[in-house]
Amino acid sequence: YPWTEQNRIHANVFANTLYGTIKEVQNMKERLKFQKLYVDNFYNWDLTVAQWEGLLRGVLDGKI
Repeated sequence: YPWTEQNRIHANVFANTLYGTIKEVQNMKERLKFQKLYVDNFYNWDLTVAQWEGLLRGVLDGKI
């Protein structure tokens, strides 16, 4: 953030910058929660195992 010699202005700029950064981190936490739920739902081991079993059965049965 830009520095200034005037203490009051500097304190306000710092406070506003800090507040904005805290808000960004809070928003990021919410996005990460959503992303984790999505990945846990669509890319979990149970689903992966089922996909591999299907692929291998298809190969063994000569369908792939």
